[in-house]
Amino acid sequence: MKNNKLSKIRIGTDSYGQAIKLLFTRKFAIYLIFPIILNIILVYVMSLLSGSLYEASWEYIKGLLSLDGDLTGFLYYLEKILSGLFWLMSKLLFFFMYLFIGGYLIITLLSPVYAHLSEKTEKHLYNQEYKVSFKDFMNDIGRGIIIALRNIMIEMGWTIVLFLVGLIPLIGLLAPFVLFFISAYYYGFSFIDYSLERKRYTIRDSIEFGKRNRWTFIGNGTVFTLTLAIPYIGTTLAGFTSLISVMAGTIATEKLVNSERITINE
Repeated sequence: MKNNKLSKIRIGTDSYGQAIKLLFTRKFAIYLIFPIILNIILVYVMSLLSGSLYEASWEYIKGLLSLDGDLTGFLYYLEKILSGLFWLMSKLLFFFMYLFIGGYLIITLLSPVYAHLSEKTEKHLYNQEYKVSFKDFMNDIGRGIIIALRNIMIEMGWTIVLFLVGLIPLIGLLAPFVLFFISAYYYGFSFIDYSLERKRYTIRDSIEFGKRNRWTFIGNGTVFTLTLAIPYIGTTLAGFTSLISVMAGTIATEKLVNSERITINE
């Protein structure tokens, strides 16, 4: 059983070497422009939102503290200090919010890119060609978004449970590690499902497939999860890592599906 788990994890992680080499070829390198565009847009939007949060909250606090109007002396400096603190707090709040939802935000916004990239990877490596209409392509995108939303809701539920468990002495020390593996599993699920959808797996079929191959899903999602954990630049790099994760997930899926076919035939 232990060796089986290790082999499943290796299927998920070993596919990354092949995916990295493929992404940086002339045929696939064009996809690297999409995380760049996404990062520029997100930085701009987050800056606007954090600025709006700061202005709204500070105006409210100023009213409560009666710091409106022309201030002099101590009140003038107090207003400047508190204003600076609230500005910093608004930036930090949005930063930590983005750390929590950033992964799934990236997965949701880049879902059209993932759907096309996964299909192109499979066609290039395995000469598998699917007749994908525009309707099918839009369904792929919609399903990717549904899967991402489903996963984030489940992960949020686990986060709350593990936060409460984390309050228990000694046992609580395990909570962050458990949450890491849960996150890795659901991220891997999102990346791998594009391949399963093309093979006409329903969402229920994908869930069952994930249960049978959970360690491969964890192995695939681990790299993306580790990237998000990098301080300050993790969410910026995650967009690029996700492309590799989708390609690695496509490669891993092909191995798993073929392995299950062989087992059934035997």
